[in-house]
Amino acid sequence: MYRILSFLLMLSPLTCLAQSDSTVAKNAISKLTAYYAGHTQEQAYLHFDKPYYAAGDTIYFKAYVTVGDKHAPSNISGVLYADLIAPNNRVKKALQLRIMHGAAWGDFALPDTLPKGNYRIRAYTRWMLNGQTGNYFDRVIPVGSIKTDKIPEALLVQPQLANKADVQFFPEGGTLVTYVNTKVAFKAIASDGLGIPIKGEVVDNKNNLIASFASTHLGMGYFHLFPEQGKAYSAKITYPDGSKTTVKLPMADENGIELAVDNDSLNYAVIKLAASIAFFDANKNKKFTVLVYSGGEVSTFICKLEARQMMFTVLKQNLHTGIADVTLFSPADEPLAERLIFVQHNDQLNLSISSNKPVYSKREKVSLKLNIKDNTSTPATGQFSVSVIDENIVAFDENKENTILTDLLLTDDLKGYVEQPNYYFTNVNDKTPHDLDLVMLTNGYRKFEWGKILNNTYPSTTMQPERALDISGIAKHLNGDVLANGTVSLFSLDADTILNQPTATDGSFHFANLAYMDSSHFILKAVNEKLKNNTSITFINRSEPMRAIADSSLLWVQAGANSPAAAYLENSSALQNDILKYGPISGILLKEVKIKAQAYASSNIGGAGYADQVIRRSDFRINGGVFSQQFDGHLTGVKFVGAEGDKNAFVRMTRSLSKKSQPMLIVLDGIQLPELTTDANGNPTGFTLDGLINVNDIETVEILTSAATESAYGMNGAAGVLVITTRHGNDKDTDLPTPGLLTITPKGFYKAREFYSPKYDHPETIGLARKDLRSTIYWNPQLISDKDGNATFNYYNADGTGSYRVVIEGIDDKGNLGRIVYHYKVE
Repeated sequence: MYRILSFLLMLSPLTCLAQSDSTVAKNAISKLTAYYAGHTQEQAYLHFDKPYYAAGDTIYFKAYVTVGDKHAPSNISGVLYADLIAPNNRVKKALQLRIMHGAAWGDFALPDTLPKGNYRIRAYTRWMLNGQTGNYFDRVIPVGSIKTDKIPEALLVQPQLANKADVQFFPEGGTLVTYVNTKVAFKAIASDGLGIPIKGEVVDNKNNLIASFASTHLGMGYFHLFPEQGKAYSAKITYPDGSKTTVKLPMADENGIELAVDNDSLNYAVIKLAASIAFFDANKNKKFTVLVYSGGEVSTFICKLEARQMMFTVLKQNLHTGIADVTLFSPADEPLAERLIFVQHNDQLNLSISSNKPVYSKREKVSLKLNIKDNTSTPATGQFSVSVIDENIVAFDENKENTILTDLLLTDDLKGYVEQPNYYFTNVNDKTPHDLDLVMLTNGYRKFEWGKILNNTYPSTTMQPERALDISGIAKHLNGDVLANGTVSLFSLDADTILNQPTATDGSFHFANLAYMDSSHFILKAVNEKLKNNTSITFINRSEPMRAIADSSLLWVQAGANSPAAAYLENSSALQNDILKYGPISGILLKEVKIKAQAYASSNIGGAGYADQVIRRSDFRINGGVFSQQFDGHLTGVKFVGAEGDKNAFVRMTRSLSKKSQPMLIVLDGIQLPELTTDANGNPTGFTLDGLINVNDIETVEILTSAATESAYGMNGAAGVLVITTRHGNDKDTDLPTPGLLTITPKGFYKAREFYSPKYDHPETIGLARKDLRSTIYWNPQLISDKDGNATFNYYNADGTGSYRVVIEGIDDKGNLGRIVYHYKVE
């Protein structure tokens, strides 16, 4: 958790030693270690196939879930929740995705009638919801509508109202100190949430000019102020439209100490301590502690206050890429000042792409090879996602992009909105680090707060990690008493499995660590300690653990009155017209087939397509025994075949010799049961009708053997269908549940759509009248590199010409991040 860093003393004879054996250091490190022992942080980042969409599109995404400051693929959670949230802050669609090796992927199909607006996609695990850090993923996704407006409001410049602009001032370290020259950063935000340029002057309480300032990057800038005792200071601000306002600066502390950091060098950071006269006189020769938190490790420096100003240098080679938190502690273990710095080692994965051709034609096959090496030039094994778009259709601003680097290294650790985050990672020049340092000075740290750490007042972990899904409920006796010491069985109608679990003293049951897909069918059965099923079951339906919380961060906005998204929406309109003319492009267009459904009910007996035999509850006398004993010999043409003593391991038709080995399809209350099986010795391996259903609960039993069974039930009904309707399943008796039996279809894991990519294997397809208007040319959420760091993929171009853009993002097994953007031409 901690280590001693190399450092250089800048001034002599000051004493600042790198050590960790002081009482303050030991206490801080111990508290931080205890905090992370129960609060290991997960982060989620979603890579989308493109930055904005139109109604009728499908949003494809890949989720990377990491743990800790080193961004290793998470092994904590196995379930990721992904929500599509409408502009009215309501969840339009919610997915549950299975996390495997720290990754998951899914999609949201947008109806073509979807209203335009700024939608949001939020992704999180239950574990992420602990505490108040809000470290779940939340991204604004603009959606245009070709049926309403050409350009959605989200993609147009919004008016900036100067009188609603907000300007804040941030003294370095957190406080102005008298007679200490302090850097004061500022940030000006317009009504649309974007930074606006400002300029101004700082004056004292006698209106004397002290300093002039002007923003240098996205409404941010800084000036130096040397506060004098007894004086107050104000900033006179001028906005772009000429309007002016005055803001009072915070009062200087007459008994304080400043923490400043010069982070201009690539190799080291200079840490400076400067005390007011009163503070120095009161604390001379006392030992203060500077803690540097970086990449999950803490480094400590003990500084004996022998002068009003002290400086020492920390070598960055011992710090990790990303945000480092520098905190000054008093001798009494009290945090006095804090400063964030960004460390950039350029130690991400080295991704390179090689192509089989420099220039391609329309609809031509493209073959690309990806090679991945770590910062030591060693081949890296990892998982990546690939998006290819037609840049002429999908315009973008590289600086505004959110990437795996911007999210996991920068914005996830900061409070507030970071405008144009990718500007700090792409086309880096001499000015970029200075602009990034302004972000550090004007945005708060949200990973932890020292005050809460030291006082043990941080929120407890109320949400536990989910490795998989679960099915829970309450079992009771029919008289309403809880079913203690009973047994609940879970029958999977899709996987042909059975799980059993005793009920707790309060009648509750919980089947954990399940992995099932959406629309999976289950039957719950509860029996008491005497194996009687005079019980009732209540299923506790899973619900998403988080509501749609209003997002206060900035909406994504395109610059320019003539938004580049107009071309995208025009292309989307042409694509929709093409689909109307030729049909969907994601498969083979079949001739229309009209299917008429017929209900097999006891009131419609006789004739082709109806039940051959119906036995009602009133037609048989219940004389005890299980299903096979009650109905053996009473169902026309049905022979019960199975192990001795358990005859209904199979139910087969004997009417057709050609199908005598094929079991009948059994339908219980509208749910198709899986095939009943036996082992090599003929003993049942799955559940049986005798074990599943109580004959006292049966309302009707129907036999269907006509040719219409295949039309209604598919090939599963080729050997006939045995339809059992219980008193609960009969719509004439909906108030009484079947004792001890409950059919459920809980929400399971979502199965992502496979991205449709056409194949133009034959040259003659080039001349087809139908145009290929795809904007996303290729999407692959799971590209795996081999032991040599190589991965290959191929696809076919669309009809668009010009520049195509390939974006690959991902992470290796050790948590190293990587991203590459590659362009090629299509003529």
